[in-house]
Amino acid sequence: MRPLWVLTFFALAGLDGGCRRRDTPSPPPKARPSVQRVAPLIDELARPQPLHQDGEAQLRAALRDRIEASAVPPAPSVGKPGLPLAERPDLPIGPRQLYTMFANRLLDDGANKKGQTSERLLRIEPVLRMASNGTGTLTFETLEPIQGVSAYLGHRMPEDPLGLPRYRQRVGSFDDPVETSKGYRYVLPFDLKRLLRKHYDVGRVLQRKGGVAVWRLELLDRRRGTSVVFDGETAFRCEPCQGEGAAFVQLPSLRLGPFIDGVGRDGAIVSFATDAATAAWVVVHEGSEERRIYASPAPGTSHEIPLIDLEPGTRFRYQPVVLDARGELHIHRGATFETEPEQLTRFEFVALSDSRSGFGAADEQYGGTNARVLRDLLEMSLARGRPRAVVFVGDLIDGYTTWPRSFSFQLEMWKRAVQPIHAHVPIYEVMGNHEALLDVWAQGWGADKQSPSAEDVFAAQFVNPPGAPAAPEGAPTYDENTYSFDIGTAHLAVINSNYQFRSHPGNPKHPAGFEGHREGWVDDVTLEWLDADLAQARKAGQKHLFVFTHEPGFPNGGHVQDGLYWGGRIPEVLTRRAELYAILGEHGVTAIVHGDEHNYSRLLVDHEVLGAPLEQPVWHLVSGAAGAPFYAQDQSVPWADRVDAFDARQHYLRFLIDGDACTIEAISREGGLVDRFEAATKTRLP
Repeated sequence: MRPLWVLTFFALAGLDGGCRRRDTPSPPPKARPSVQRVAPLIDELARPQPLHQDGEAQLRAALRDRIEASAVPPAPSVGKPGLPLAERPDLPIGPRQLYTMFANRLLDDGANKKGQTSERLLRIEPVLRMASNGTGTLTFETLEPIQGVSAYLGHRMPEDPLGLPRYRQRVGSFDDPVETSKGYRYVLPFDLKRLLRKHYDVGRVLQRKGGVAVWRLELLDRRRGTSVVFDGETAFRCEPCQGEGAAFVQLPSLRLGPFIDGVGRDGAIVSFATDAATAAWVVVHEGSEERRIYASPAPGTSHEIPLIDLEPGTRFRYQPVVLDARGELHIHRGATFETEPEQLTRFEFVALSDSRSGFGAADEQYGGTNARVLRDLLEMSLARGRPRAVVFVGDLIDGYTTWPRSFSFQLEMWKRAVQPIHAHVPIYEVMGNHEALLDVWAQGWGADKQSPSAEDVFAAQFVNPPGAPAAPEGAPTYDENTYSFDIGTAHLAVINSNYQFRSHPGNPKHPAGFEGHREGWVDDVTLEWLDADLAQARKAGQKHLFVFTHEPGFPNGGHVQDGLYWGGRIPEVLTRRAELYAILGEHGVTAIVHGDEHNYSRLLVDHEVLGAPLEQPVWHLVSGAAGAPFYAQDQSVPWADRVDAFDARQHYLRFLIDGDACTIEAISREGGLVDRFEAATKTRLP
């Protein structure tokens, strides 16, 4: 009950207890402005549908006339042992040493003695072998005995736009391992027919007389107190598929992919790897019977197929098709992508980085990648918006390994983690400090391998745009780690701030014998290329310019003692940072985006923050929270009071372009808004 004085006040004011005049009718509610709702991209991915059974039959007939199966190499063939992943090191350097080996100190003891990294548990890539009756084995080899293993079989549901695996059957127990000269071989039996019971058959195998079995292997790694997982898929046909007379044939399958890259107005690039030598094609259609067929240049296990002369502004379904030396053919469900329209002034793209392993088991240590967080963020970006591309700004994996095949394996596991999204949306990868393939001599000493270099392996694993600068003789390639591309009216340039790494540049005691660069350095070749690239973009009329590189010039936590800052104690580093920002300011770059620090921060760099002349201020963004362990804010840096936003939540960045406007949002893993600002406004925000 209200006090008397309150009621008296209401009466004198002509108001009732709800603070509204009694003698004045309530105004009608204001009409809310209409908001044009844009469906998130996830709603579009399942259309057009894959070819139906009649379409597949017609396609098989058409493709069998295009190449003789005898032209395909007979090896490798399906069901043969997988690729080697690791070897036992002769002179091991432990994981803890790896993270401290680049401390800025000299060690005379053993400085000329080469060391090698300890490798991962799996030695040979797992492989599934299928017998004609639908039974089979899952075989793998480890570096040391394991104490526990689980394996699962399942389907991909046709309605799922991302084709995520659904497991329904646990594979049987294993016998004692067979000790080999280099490891321990394990064999797990399975019976695929158990998965094809009528009420389990969400993959419609019985109807289609064939399908794809997805499988997962999970091993207990007693060294790390965690588990190691590996995923695969195996295509097959069967007729009949049930009963005593069931007859199964294992088909060539996609070992990695498919991935879509280089999407433009009239084309794209599809890449994938197969578990056997195959001839390969990509079939592209808009949902009608009309389709285009693009061929891989040559038979093999790795295929990169350009798609050309497509209609702008159209969503297509593409389906890889592979044929092995037996004449067995597999049509993959594929994915969809959308070409750019002729005029694109309203669009979005996303960026994130640092997905190397977190703390936890299985998917959080997925062959060097925190696949659990990485997938959550990428799926959130599709469910919340309509990104035309993803830029991943480095530290994909744990890296820091001395074995080229182990380095490739970790990159392949990252590709497996992102594949459901990368099949539909192009991802542009950036090298970070953890993309390191090293020669190691002793703790405290290390340098990138000369051959193959980390840049060589990175270029072989990914499909990024051409146009890189030429490398000096004997230096690693810049191909596919320094590049640029356009999306509508935006121009995005990627540079490598970890090119040709060396732990002690300029130190005569270094056992390497070649000059390299400290972590975070942007070399002369790259600076010259970036200046020319941004100038050309402005000349071409691109409105919004962005630069992406892993190492921040203004770190705020965890990497204050390196990056392009090094604690402010190395004059040449500060000079190089000023030279880089002079180029950004001259060309009116909206933002430079970094990873490296496992958090989010936003800083407007002007001449006062830089401590050097700067024609225009530039937004300095750090987005490094895609699964790696977190860092807190460092309040000791000179620009600490100028940081406009800082947050340690896992997140991705969303760039929304609308004409001259550019809005940037940081979105948390849960979908919350971490930060939002108008990036075209180059003033410090409250």
